[in-house]
Amino acid sequence: MTDNSTVYDTKQSLFESLLYQLKEIEKQETKEIYFHDTIHEVVDNAITGLSKMENMQIIEDLESEIDNDWVDEGLIDNSSLERTLQTTAYCYLEQSLFEDDFIVERLQNTLNNETIDYKTAQQLIKEILKREEMSEYK
Repeated sequence: MTDNSTVYDTKQSLFESLLYQLKEIEKQETKEIYFHDTIHEVVDNAITGLSKMENMQIIEDLESEIDNDWVDEGLIDNSSLERTLQTTAYCYLEQSLFEDDFIVERLQNTLNNETIDYKTAQQLIKEILKREEMSEYK
């Protein structure tokens, strides 16, 4: 089994970011949460500042676990070895998040381009907190 600590940490960061945004929604309020922007910010923060070796490790760990057909190769910058490794690691890490059923089927489908009310926010908060406690993310 591969070391998925980067994936785990990135999922936790995503959950924390979404929890923060959802908790801001007061009764009688609605808010649009920019799900894909949140994903991109979390993945960018996870990759920024990593060494070539760390990026290579992410690529190696995730290469056999993700569906490469869904990797956005247009994002891969081949201007230098360092940029290629960094952008490939970014794409692989991002794709690993999109292969998580809870993230896609519940969070993306509920939050993407939708206005969220207080009741929906509270339900999602409960679901995220429950997922954080589950062993599949540890």
